[in-house]
Amino acid sequence: MLKVYADYDAIAKAGKLNELTIPELVKFLNDQKTVLTAEQSQNVTATLNKAVENSNKAACDAKCAEFCAMERAEMWRSYAPNPYYAGVKITTDPKSNALSTQDAKMLIKFKTLEKYYQTMNAVETNDKGEPMPNKAVSLCSDGRYEKLIMLFNGMLSEETATELNAAKMVRSTKVEETLKDMGLDCFIGTVNKGKRLAQLQAIWNTMLPEELSATCTALSCDVKYLKIAANRAKQGSVKGIGDKAMIDEIVVTISKGLSFDGKARSSKYDFASKSKFFAKAEQ
Repeated sequence: MLKVYADYDAIAKAGKLNELTIPELVKFLNDQKTVLTAEQSQNVTATLNKAVENSNKAACDAKCAEFCAMERAEMWRSYAPNPYYAGVKITTDPKSNALSTQDAKMLIKFKTLEKYYQTMNAVETNDKGEPMPNKAVSLCSDGRYEKLIMLFNGMLSEETATELNAAKMVRSTKVEETLKDMGLDCFIGTVNKGKRLAQLQAIWNTMLPEELSATCTALSCDVKYLKIAANRAKQGSVKGIGDKAMIDEIVVTISKGLSFDGKARSSKYDFASKSKFFAKAEQ
């Protein structure tokens, strides 16, 4: 049963604003929107946004804890195809401007999950006594996976820039050092389709435990998906995504590879078009 308050002051003076639940804050804003001052409305809205943020963080942490408690192969089989937690968001009716709460499927980025795992295994604390992520541990079989993904993402960008006849980009001074440290032929010299596929397979092998990587094979469609996902285009400008964003897209491809049942993959990439060239799909 939602509580009912006469006005803003009745809550604020009693120090009860932060005690209201998300549904109660939404109801209060809807019921009192015609009498609240701009400052009062901002205060309640800020309290609501913070409550939503805290609720979503708690839900995300709980799901991360669930994943991290699993045996590593089980974690990958569970996380890769369904890297989400059940969160909440606030929506506004376009006609009435009334607020409402809505359940939302929210992505757990891989670095968020790994940071949670590293914090679970902390060996040091910060000045506030809070555990600091232990970067010596990883959810991947080889902690160098990030360097390989940086190389893969950068080389995709180089290829795209060349295909667009765009200005040549200058490599970071650390790239050559990283290439030498990795010691993988597929990242050296001219990169063709075969090498690109070998690069992705190498990344999968550093991320997955051996029992999964032995039977999880990257295909050309996975590389094609990543080449599409790697860029955002608008009005003649194309921008490549960051390396951390590429990690999450590679997790998508891993989920496809893990769906192989010995004969075929059960999970495939979705594609849709707004072109009138195609018949409308039945609703």
